[in-house]
Amino acid sequence: MLSKQFSELKQKRYDIFGVGNTLVDSEYQITFEKLKTIGIPRGRMTLIDYEKACEVESVLSSANQIAKHRSGGSACNTLAAASGFGSKTFFCHNVGNDAVGNHFKIDAQKNGIELDDRKAVIGKTGNCIVLITPDGERTMATHLGVSSDFSFPYINKNALLSSRILYIEGYLTSSEKATNVLLKAIEFAKSNGVAICLTLSDVLIIRSFRKRLDSILEKQVDFLFCNADEAICYTKSTNLEEAMKRLSVVSNNWAITRGKNGVIINDSNQRFVLQAPKVNCIDANGAGDLFAGAFLYGILNGITVKKSGLLAVLASSQLVTMHGNKLFADDYRDIYLKFLSKD
Repeated sequence: MLSKQFSELKQKRYDIFGVGNTLVDSEYQITFEKLKTIGIPRGRMTLIDYEKACEVESVLSSANQIAKHRSGGSACNTLAAASGFGSKTFFCHNVGNDAVGNHFKIDAQKNGIELDDRKAVIGKTGNCIVLITPDGERTMATHLGVSSDFSFPYINKNALLSSRILYIEGYLTSSEKATNVLLKAIEFAKSNGVAICLTLSDVLIIRSFRKRLDSILEKQVDFLFCNADEAICYTKSTNLEEAMKRLSVVSNNWAITRGKNGVIINDSNQRFVLQAPKVNCIDANGAGDLFAGAFLYGILNGITVKKSGLLAVLASSQLVTMHGNKLFADDYRDIYLKFLSKD
């Protein structure tokens, strides 16, 4: 059983060591018409250069759109969620020597994530422009900045050695250099009894960098996170049922999130279908990341896979009813109390 496997991982200083792009989210509420004007594919993540990022920000600024800035990046969001429920987390970060980088460090630590003391590098900190349309869908335009300059020395081996899980975001496979770092980190983690978890991140990543994702999944990850579109895309299937069969060949343990339709979780020979509560979705940014963080918190603390999934569904369902990529401190407490009441 997965929950037993993870809860029996040796107790260490950190529960989760995260590796991902270091970004600050700039979130805007926009109309469908404005999104068409900007020209970013709706509901997806698009990689852009710094010049394009400035152009998009200029268009939004001229339209009097007001941004909300928060530490972001998929893995960082997941660690914030796990930390919110009580896990001890560490993030391997890379920021530039600018105000955005300083904002990231302050906000990440505020959310309970421990960072190493490596100095900022010369350059621009990564930025994800998150565009929220009236249906709550998020569209992302990402400038990686200095996050794209990722090498193995950036991996804090002492912290990784002192962690129970290595959590990897698939977005990093957009860089061949970063992918090679991940492969080395996985080998190091496996040789030291650290479990491996991966999120596929986005359909664009799967379509553009499949071979790099394959090289990671060939290392046999302990748990795989994705949404329905990503599962179908990665397995080259025509429907979700077919995708689930093929995904089980890749990994025995996975979770497929389906938005308002809940989540399907596979735990070796067991499969759980969990429904999501009906809510008014106004902002889906960060919901999948939050699901992963809440779920990992659960299984690391001896909660069954099914109940960990329920906790994660409750958390992500709460997040989509509010603007932003993270919950507030009181939200975690309230969600956990609600979760206990359903026990």
